[in-house]
Order: sequence, then structure tokens, then C-alpha cells
Amino acid sequence: MKLVTSKEDYEDQLENHLTQKKYQLIDYKLIKHKKNTRIKVTINKLGGVSHRDCQNVTNIIQQIFDNIFIQGEYSIEVSSPGINRELRTLRELIAFQGRNIHISYLENEKLLQFVGQLIEANPQKILLKNDLNQEIILEYDNIKKIRLYE
Repeated sequence: MKLVTSKEDYEDQLENHLTQKKYQLIDYKLIKHKKNTRIKVTINKLGGVSHRDCQNVTNIIQQIFDNIFIQGEYSIEVSSPGINRELRTLRELIAFQGRNIHISYLENEKLLQFVGQLIEANPQKILLKNDLNQEIILEYDNIKKIRLYE
């Protein structure tokens, strides 16, 4: 699995605004087309994300982007992470530390699957705990897919 770590335009500014309002930025994409720009944001919040939260974050994004010159029109899409969402970035893994995950990984050229608690994530590897309370370390090169598991 290749860990996505690149920063997009305006991401830091958006994250700062959302953190002030007690939201956690999980994912951010700025997709530029010839005539318009699409802003896709995934947020989380203690206690879960409501439709009202998505509207509030849309308003925050509009305030930020109305103050920045963007050529053409733009659309905004705000959503919650979802119950069994795939985790692709270090930011997402850090955000969901302590939660259960389902992971597919290679070991000795065999595809294995595992469910455990995500204890820690860093740019090189993740630390998991299984139901026997044993710690398991997996490097990203061996990981094929990680999903939240409820």
C-alpha cells in the first residue's frame, strides 16, 4: 500500500478553521477542471457527524474560498467517513487510532486478513493489537487495504 502524504492547496488553512470549530479533517481533495473546481472534504467529530455539521463545514469552506480567487466556479462536497470506510492516508490512520480495523496484507507471498485494534500509525508502519492482546507491526509495503471495522 502506498501511503498518501502529499498536501493539497489550502489544506492547512482549511484544517486550522475546522479544528477551531471542533471538527477533524479526515480527507481533502481539490480537483481542478478547465472551467470549475471541485472541493471534496471528509470530516469527523466526537459523537459523530450530522447533516447540520456537513452544512456548517460547507459554510466554512465557502468563506475560505470566497476570499481566494478561484478561476471559474467551484462545488463543495462534505461527508462523514462512513462506518466501514477505507483508510488511505496517514492522517486517516492517526484519526482512527484506537478503533478496530480490517486489514489485508501480504506475508510470504500469501494474502492474509486480520481484524484488530489500530494502536499507532507513523509514516513507515502501523501497530495493531489482536483479540489476544498481542501487538503486531506491519509495514506499509506489505499492506493491501485497511478499512474501519465495526
